[in-house]
Order: sequence, then C-alpha cells, then structure tokens
Amino acid sequence: KAQDEAAMYAASDETGNSYDDDSYSDDDSYDENSYDMDGYDDDSYNDETENEAYDAAEGGVHRYSYILDDCTWTEAFYRAREQGGYLVRINSREEYDQITRDIERMGYEKKQWFIGAGREYESTAYYWIDENGNVYGDKLNDADYWANSEWLSGEPSFRSDGVEELYVEIFYSSSLGRWVWNDCSDDVIAEVPSYSGKVGYIIEYEDE
Repeated sequence: KAQDEAAMYAASDETGNSYDDDSYSDDDSYDENSYDMDGYDDDSYNDETENEAYDAAEGGVHRYSYILDDCTWTEAFYRAREQGGYLVRINSREEYDQITRDIERMGYEKKQWFIGAGREYESTAYYWIDENGNVYGDKLNDADYWANSEWLSGEPSFRSDGVEELYVEIFYSSSLGRWVWNDCSDDVIAEVPSYSGKVGYIIEYEDE
C-alpha cells in the first residue's frame, strides 16, 4: 500500500540517492500548466507475468499529461486519480521512449517526474501501484525486467540517512546523457527546497 513517508534527498554520486546537479537549473521557472500528449495503443504488447492483477494492455502508448507541481508523490497520486487517470505506469520500451520524447519536446529535461511505482514498507521490491494504492505486476528492480538497466547506478537504494524512499521518479542525467530511474521520498521539496519548481508528475489516461 502506498504510504506517506518523508525522506532525505542527497545530491552527490557518493550517496545512495544521487542526483546530477547539472540536470537542474535555477533558470527554470515554475510553470503550473499541464500538457497533454496523445499516444497510440499497441495491441501487440505481450506481458509474460503470471500475476492476474496485471493488465497487459497497459503496455500500449496512451495519452499523458505532464504537470509541474510542487507536490508530494502521494499528492500527485491522488491528483492524477481525481483527473480521471493515474500516475503513469511505463510497461514497455516503446511507451518509455514516447514519454521521454514528449518531455524533451516540451524542454522539460531539467525536471524530475514522479511515476506510479513504489514499494511496500520494509520491502526491497518495487512494483507498479494501482489506483487503489496496491502494488502489483512485475518487480521493477528485477534483473529480468525490461527497465532494469534504466536505474541510476546504485539505485534503488531504498533509504537515505535511515529514511525510507518508497517511490520512483525519472529524470534526465546530463552527465550520463540519458534518462534514469531513481527511488525517492514522498516529499522532495521539504527536504531540498531548491527543487521547488523542478518537480512534476505524469498522468496516464487510457481513453482514446
């Protein structure tokens, strides 16, 4: 079950939860606007999981909104649901590429984006989180998962300074020249106020 936890963010590659400082700029102004991007459905996606709760159709490319908001992961989770969607669950390389292209097209590479993934307290397994706050499907940090190589080196680290990091975000690492996944705390800005205006979340809609 998704839980509302505070955690400490670190900004160095030597810590368990590193950020690439070069990927963020104080010149980026806060923008409350949301952006919709239309994708397309891919009926050919085939998931091999045996978990009956998993919806193989999620692997297709759908419609997305990209919202900059100084909110917590938990707030993003409920706001996405209130708007008729859910925090994005990225189930294929095709979908991931579409989302990162959308973000780059908007010039938002220097933002960090909450996605709909996390783990249960005291667990080290990250999963997608459904609209009711329950984890399900494939283990995202399993060696065989399609996105395992997308994690930032040393991630997920599960906690920082003894504080749990239950959720997942993506951001662009300028030093690596690619998008990366990172486990994160619920309230980024409370821990690092300078991230204000640089946090967002992605809503996924399955309607046409």
